[in-house]
Amino acid sequence: MVLLALLWASSLAPPMGWTSRCGVGAKFDDAAVRSIASALVSTGLRDAGYAIVFLDRGGGALEEDLRGFGLRFGDARQVAPCVAISWRSVSDLGASKPGVLAVGTGTLSGEEERTHFTLWVMLAAPLLLGHDVRQTPAESLTILKNAEVIAVNQDGLGKQGYRAVKRGGDEVWMKPLSGGRWALAMFNLGERPSQVTAIWRDLKLPALVRMRDLWKHENWGKVQGGFSHRIEPHGCALFLLTP
Repeated sequence: MVLLALLWASSLAPPMGWTSRCGVGAKFDDAAVRSIASALVSTGLRDAGYAIVFLDRGGGALEEDLRGFGLRFGDARQVAPCVAISWRSVSDLGASKPGVLAVGTGTLSGEEERTHFTLWVMLAAPLLLGHDVRQTPAESLTILKNAEVIAVNQDGLGKQGYRAVKRGGDEVWMKPLSGGRWALAMFNLGERPSQVTAIWRDLKLPALVRMRDLWKHENWGKVQGGFSHRIEPHGCALFLLTP
C-alpha cells in the first residue's frame, strides 16, 4: 500500500479505485457508498490497490468515513470517462480513450475480461471500477487482484504500451518498464484459437530474453529468438520480459 501511494503521488502511475460517476454508482447515496467502501476492503480490492473512492459530490463526513476504511477521496470529474464496454469496443484495441473497467459487470466473458483488463494495463489507463463491487464474481475478482499484472500498469516508468505487430486478428503489444524490462501482450481477436508469434529481432529485443507468464505466474526461463503461443478466441497472454 505504501509503494502504491508513492507511485500515485509521483503522477506517473495511473489511479486505481472506484467511481460513483458511472452506471448504478451515479445514484448511490452516502450509505451505499459506505457499503461499497466496506466491500472494497472485504473483497481484498483495497489491498490490491483500488484505494481511492471518486465521488461526484463533496466528501464531508463521508470522506472521514472513507479514511476509516483505509481509503482516500477523489473527484470523479477528473477520472476516466463512462464508456459502455462490449466485446466489439474492446476488440477495437486502443481506438478510443479507455473508460471505467467492465470487469465484474457481466457484460464480457471471463476470457474477454482478461483481455479487456490486459489492454487497460498495457495502455497505462486508470484502473477504475464503476459497478456494484458487492456483486463482483469470484473469477472477476481474481482478474482484478492479480498483483503481477497490476504492477505492469503501475510501473514507475509511466510509459504507455503500443501495438508492435498485427497479423489479421493476432496482435502483439509492447510496454517499456523500469529497469530495462518490457511487458509483452498477445491478443487473439478472432473466433478460433490462434498461434500468435513474437520475434525478438522484429521487436528490437536481445536474442536471449528471460520470460514470465503474468497471468499463470509461471517462469519460462531464457527464451532464444522469440516464441509462438496458443491464444484462445477473444483471449490474451501477458509476459514480463527481462533482457
